[in-house]
Amino acid sequence: MSDTQSGFRAYPLKALPTKFYTTKFEFEIEVIVRTAWNDVPVKNVPIQVLYDPTERVSHFRPVTDFMRISALNTVLVLVLFCYIKPKKLIKQYKSKNLKEFIKEEILSVNDSPRVKALSIALGVFIGLSPFWGFHLALSISLSLVFKLNKVITFAFSNISFAPMIPFVLFASVWVGNKIFPSKAIILNLHDVNFHSIKHNLLQYLIGSFTLATLGAIVFGVVSYLFFDLRARRAK
Repeated sequence: MSDTQSGFRAYPLKALPTKFYTTKFEFEIEVIVRTAWNDVPVKNVPIQVLYDPTERVSHFRPVTDFMRISALNTVLVLVLFCYIKPKKLIKQYKSKNLKEFIKEEILSVNDSPRVKALSIALGVFIGLSPFWGFHLALSISLSLVFKLNKVITFAFSNISFAPMIPFVLFASVWVGNKIFPSKAIILNLHDVNFHSIKHNLLQYLIGSFTLATLGAIVFGVVSYLFFDLRARRAK
C-alpha cells in the first residue's frame, strides 16, 4: 500500500470483521490487514488532495503511536504465520481429493519446473527432518522466505504421515548408525519407541538430517526432470 494511514477509504462493511482490537491510528493498519485475510482485495486508488497548513491539525503522537503501530504489526505477522496461513493451507489441502490436488495444485500451477522441484525438495526435507511438531510452520515460513510454492511444500512435508513415522524413525537411526556406530542400535521396527530413540539420539539426529538431505535431492532432481519434460512437451 502506498499510504496505509490514509483516512480516505471505502470499506465493504459486510466483509469486515465484527470486532477490532485497536481504536487509534493503528486501527487503519488492522482493518486493512484483517479485511485482506477475509480474501477482500485491497487496492490503491489515486486521488488529489490539498492540505492547508494553516488549518490542518494532526493528532498523531510520533513516539506513542509509532510504538503502537509497530507492536500491532508484530502481532499481526505472528497471527498470520501461526494461524491464518496454516488454517487456509490446511483447508485448501483438505478440500480436494488426491487426484484433484495433484492436477490443480501441482501440475496446473504456473510455477516453473525449478520452483516446483525446489518446493517438493523443501517439503521432503522438512518432512524427514527431526523437527516434529513444527513441520507445518517450517513449510509455510521457509516457502515464503525462498519464494516457493507453499501448497506443494506443505503437501510433501506430510511425507512423514502417521503410518510412515515408525519407518522414518527406524531408517533415520539405521542411517545414523552407519555414519556413527552405536552398540545400543535399534535392530527392527518393533524396537522403535521414545526410550530407544532417546538412547540413540545422536544416531537419530545424524541419520534424520542425512535422510532428509538425500530424500530432498532425489525428489528434487526427479521432479525437476519430470516437470521440465512435461513443460517441453506442452510447447
